[in-house]
Parts: sequence; C-alpha cells; structure tokens
Amino acid sequence: MMYCETDEEETLYDRCGWRAAYHNIAPESEDILEKTIAYTVLQVKSNMQGMTETGESMFDPHGRLDARYLLDYACGNTAWKLYRDCICGDYNPLMRQAVESVAWQFMYRETARIPQDILKKLFDRFGAAGFPYSYPTEKTTLSSQVAEPLMDYLYTLADKERGY
Repeated sequence: MMYCETDEEETLYDRCGWRAAYHNIAPESEDILEKTIAYTVLQVKSNMQGMTETGESMFDPHGRLDARYLLDYACGNTAWKLYRDCICGDYNPLMRQAVESVAWQFMYRETARIPQDILKKLFDRFGAAGFPYSYPTEKTTLSSQVAEPLMDYLYTLADKERGY
C-alpha cells in the first residue's frame, strides 16, 4: 500500500535552504565543533543499529547480542535501516512517525551530554549558517534546540546511505 499524502507545512519547511543542503559529517576534522557534530550523529546511528525495527534492544543486559535477534542483526534489520528507508520512501505514516520519534529521543539524549560551552558555539554556528530555529519557550533547553539541526545531519547520513 502506498502512502502519498504530504503535509503542506512539512513540505514548506523542508524546502528552506538549510533543509535542502547536504551536511557533511567529518569525524576526522580538527575542528571541535565538527567532531562534536559527527560523534553525536554517529552515536545516534549506532544506538539505532542496536535496536530491532519494533524498538527492542538487540542486546542483553550484559551487552551480548540476544540470540532471538541474531538473524535480524546479521541481515541489518534494525531501527536504523527502517529510519533510512522511511525518510524517503512511501511508508505508513505511523511507522515513519514512530521511527523518527525514536531517532529524536536518541538525539535529545546525546545532545544533553554535550558540554554547555560547546552547545552555545554550535547554536551560534547553526544560526549563522541559516538554520531556522523555532521560537524557544521558557522550558526549551539549549541542547534541545541544538538537536534540531543535528537531526538534519542524521537525515543527510541516512539519505547518503540509502543512495548506495
């Protein structure tokens, strides 16, 4: 079954210059901000590769691969694969929303671990590069605002992998 309904707001938001640009991920960079971006995005990808498509961890409490998920892990049937396929495919909107929600949770968790001085520099850098931040509320944290542009880096990584 094909799902072709598009959300007009999402389509307009995706057309902004920042969303349309490809964001390079450079873990080997000497720039601390570039390294932070790369490590944060790659950690989210790694977390998603350790989950099944249904959101269960593939590892037992000791960090060993659970035998129930051995075949899924070997075949690459992970939450990351589902995210990669859902972002540009005609998938059930509920499935897409669920896997994006998992990605957002991981991204929020990882950005919360970034030191405040680096977060401030990243916030300023993304703003200078033209990222359209949403208006913060009094409960909005700096890390959650930085998570927004970092999700675009994750999207770019998934899109590049999907192209192979």
